[in-house]
Amino acid sequence: RILYGDTYRIETHTKKELDKFYKSSRWYYNNNVTIDNVSFENKKDSRSFHENIQLRLGEYGTVLGEEMILRINAFSMFKA
Repeated sequence: RILYGDTYRIETHTKKELDKFYKSSRWYYNNNVTIDNVSFENKKDSRSFHENIQLRLGEYGTVLGEEMILRINAFSMFKA
């Protein structure tokens, strides 16, 4: 869920435009994102806009012997 702002305009984008938006603006720091499906729920009365995104993130972790190292919170570039 995001603040209503200007983001609701993306619901008019084509699949190709959405793919470019998510890969270049939203998750530009993840190189291997594949967007499978996107749908939106625009509730104008309550000023909420929901993005439902199905995606894949390839080569997300590193195998080290019998261990796997995963990046924590790969969809947030901000650190606490």
